Amino acid sequence: MTPDMQDPATYAFREPAMERVRSLLRDHWDPDGALQRGAAIRGERDPAAPRTLDDFTAIVCGILGAGGTKGNVVEYLRGEEAALLGAVRSSPRALGTLGRAAWLAVRGLDAEPAGTEDC
Repeated sequence: MTPDMQDPATYAFREPAMERVRSLLRDHWDPDGALQRGAAIRGERDPAAPRTLDDFTAIVCGILGAGGTKGNVVEYLRGEEAALLGAVRSSPRALGTLGRAAWLAVRGLDAEPAGTEDC
């Protein structure tokens, strides 16, 4: 680990990391709120399912804090899109870039996810 990199197991659930991941998801994964609307409807049928952006944030931070990879985040987000919208709307490149930005965020590193405009 570099001197300015945080341990994701402890940093992933600290507010700076969670806020960064929340903002990435809001701005680049669900800018129109369609996924959150779908999650709220699904939550009425399945109370254990994620319902809010905060729930998705906690799951992504949990995946990465537990040692998961960018690929694990991509798989999770792709699966949620398919389940909530009936199809995956984000390109593999956009999800990969978003996954990498989240991976950096839980390590206390920051990078703007260029190329996620088609998330």
